[in-house]
Amino acid sequence: MDTELQEYREYLIEKHNAEFPEFAKDAVHSAQVLAILRDPGNSGAEKTKVCSIDENKDATSRNQKRAIDSAGIDTNNIVFWNFYASFDIGKNFRIKSQKKWAKEIVKLIGLMPNLKVVLVCGKEAQKGMRFVELDKDITLIESPHPSW
Repeated sequence: MDTELQEYREYLIEKHNAEFPEFAKDAVHSAQVLAILRDPGNSGAEKTKVCSIDENKDATSRNQKRAIDSAGIDTNNIVFWNFYASFDIGKNFRIKSQKKWAKEIVKLIGLMPNLKVVLVCGKEAQKGMRFVELDKDITLIESPHPSW
């Protein structure tokens, strides 16, 4: 696993005293795309403990993989993560929580020097992203959650 992403995950664990999935084994901080979903609960990540469309066998991962493959995008150039990144977030998607997790997404984005696109999937993640200020050279794309 990429050292910078591993250190970011360790930082989250220590700061929030919570459990977080690992990044996919092929995820690198030099990726150009950051794909953000809502949270790792009720998904393949909850079983595998990894944010990976290859390792997770749920509908969300299958749909993401199908869309990415059909677009001809190399998955090695995408980091998959969640706006509400911990397993124990529950249903706390209120403004205070959005602001808290937005700060952590800003930190992750800051670790990605080649980032060009942030793909935000689903309305809950999109609501939280309103508290994230992106560099003018980074494109924000909103899409439906891939579980649909």
